[in-house]
Amino acid sequence: MKTAVELDRWIDGRQVEQLQAALPTIDSVEDIAFGVVDKDGRRTWLESDKAGRPTERATDLIATAVDIKGRAATAVQDAGLAPGPPAAESLAFAVVDAENRRTWLEAGKDGRPTARAASLIAEAVDIDGAAAAAVDTAGLGNGDGEASGLAFAVCDKDGRRTWLEAGLDGKPTLRAASLLGSMLNLPSEVPAQYRSTYAATAVKIACGPDIICWGDSMTAGAGGNGTTYPNVLQSLLAAAGSSATVRNAGVGGESSVTITARSGANPFILLPTTGEIPASGGVTVSLEAINGYAPAPLFQGTGTPGTSFSGYLAGVLGTLSRSETDGVSTYTFTRSTAGAAVSVARPQPFRTLFSEARREDIQIIWIGQNGPGNARAIQDARAIINHCKALDKRYLVISKPGGTSAADVDDAAFFAEFGRRFIPIRQYMVRFGLADAGIEPTEGDLTDIAAGTVPRSIRVDSVHWIAAGYTILGNLIYQRLNELGWV
Repeated sequence: MKTAVELDRWIDGRQVEQLQAALPTIDSVEDIAFGVVDKDGRRTWLESDKAGRPTERATDLIATAVDIKGRAATAVQDAGLAPGPPAAESLAFAVVDAENRRTWLEAGKDGRPTARAASLIAEAVDIDGAAAAAVDTAGLGNGDGEASGLAFAVCDKDGRRTWLEAGLDGKPTLRAASLLGSMLNLPSEVPAQYRSTYAATAVKIACGPDIICWGDSMTAGAGGNGTTYPNVLQSLLAAAGSSATVRNAGVGGESSVTITARSGANPFILLPTTGEIPASGGVTVSLEAINGYAPAPLFQGTGTPGTSFSGYLAGVLGTLSRSETDGVSTYTFTRSTAGAAVSVARPQPFRTLFSEARREDIQIIWIGQNGPGNARAIQDARAIINHCKALDKRYLVISKPGGTSAADVDDAAFFAEFGRRFIPIRQYMVRFGLADAGIEPTEGDLTDIAAGTVPRSIRVDSVHWIAAGYTILGNLIYQRLNELGWV
């Protein structure tokens, strides 16, 4: 079968110079309807089968060029996106439109797509987005489609369109991209994970749907008689049909330093007092300061279902616990199973199993009320965010609940760092808390409001709230998550 066809059949009346005077035949390939060879008679990747789709050989070359398994790591590169032709000696074949603009239809001397062609293919079939739009079965038919959007199209000798066509922008048309996506077996949905380039692990594209709430006694719900903002949020999500689980990791009395260490972002740094983890049993450990501030965990709980932290120290699985004698705290690391003693002569990080399992959750961060300071709280919140493994790190940061209008400057610093992902809850409660709770203001409330303090009718003490306060915050967080499109 003669595989070379005339290349003067253009859509929309466009005329371009004939690309080759004559194309050699490829008699050994029976199923090819069209094929382009270079001047030396070597096949390029530009060939179509009788169904108008890329041949198996073309598909293999495309997959290699756009690096499907590597997520287009080599295809989508700036070098291929610049206008203007590459060095002439690197091209075996190229198609331009009537205005001499390059299309995606070009091949190097090795017969493969050029870097520019591979880049445009990867973009058109949406490699990183799993061809969510490109792999559209509506574009797989043999109809002529919308001719006005085409700059170039190749048909076989029977007048049927092949996959070799370009839009006015020089890129593959949606139909061409659809056929490419189908032949390359790209999934029809956007993937939820990506493959790490340095480890054989799958990582989420975006945080969620589960939610982790890091904080102190306010997150734990002190004063709320069982009502916490996390359980309010959980109820709202469930009512909306969400399958997300909300976890409460609030522990009373903790500073932002301790909470951030619990989150694994700036982990606990431990040093066995004996210089080693023994073959069995426990060893006393010291907790090192973290950038100038010492964490103080396990005074009011763990923020997890257990009473101690489980995690790895120097590669050994065990638990970190606290005991107290005459007001002096002692921390002990106890290995879970016996084994060879491990030398630990220098401080080592300790991250809890709980925190490491939550790195792909949406992060709700409410820290800073217990010190050490506003600047450090912002730094610690940023560390928690950065510790999230997902590419799209989804989070909300809540302002300190206590204080007066003098704390507005602190809120401004938080807003400058986190923008719309920051909720200035103290200011909100001052303005709208009583109305949202359905409470008539007392004289004391009005005094508080004038000072920029959360009204006393919503508080049980100088800081903690009644159930209505936590309910308000749970609703605000739910609304913000919806606004951001995360739930």
